[in-house]
Amino acid sequence: MKKIQKTAIKSAKVADIVLTVVFALIAPLLFFSMQWMFRTWKSLSVDELIFHINSPLEGTNTGMIREYMIECLFPAALVLLAVVLLLVVFRKKRWFYLVDALFLILGIIVSAVTVRVTAERLNLEEYLENQETVSDFVDTYYVDPAEASITFPEEKRNLIYIFLESMETTYANESSGGGFSENVIPELTEIAQENEDFSGESEEINGAHTMTGAGWTMGAMFA
Repeated sequence: MKKIQKTAIKSAKVADIVLTVVFALIAPLLFFSMQWMFRTWKSLSVDELIFHINSPLEGTNTGMIREYMIECLFPAALVLLAVVLLLVVFRKKRWFYLVDALFLILGIIVSAVTVRVTAERLNLEEYLENQETVSDFVDTYYVDPAEASITFPEEKRNLIYIFLESMETTYANESSGGGFSENVIPELTEIAQENEDFSGESEEINGAHTMTGAGWTMGAMFA
């Protein structure tokens, strides 16, 4: 019986150490990844995040991958190494398991807080609620082009759809509604002011309100 108890206690201690090491990697990796993610994409939404996660890495800028490794993986590995070294140094001390428990608790707290902050900044709760919302909009208004009767005029006109990647009104000067002292898109500003845009009667150009799911190129083009 005593042998079984000793084995159980030993197994529990080993499991505790393993958990500490695991959280010593997970906690800093989550923390550094969150910092890097919001620093790289300041206006990141859940839709964009899911889109990027599901997108293949083929064609991804290797500089971004290298940046993630330097700013996230490398620091997380250093933290893990430091924790492991401290555990090795203190392994024969009477208060070893106290140190181990402190590391484990700290890792759990950092992981939980990081996940919580990330969820709040991404507005994850609202996103999950929207996923459960059933809408009949598509069922009501969708028209199958194969069954629709489309009558074209005798003289067809072409529709030219120009979509600018990574373009925003910020590039205009401040007096035109932008954020620069010098207008770096004067031609586009003139086109916007002389034609229909989202500015109403104001001389300052303005952008449209970005709807959910339209915050990145393909989503905006589809919308």
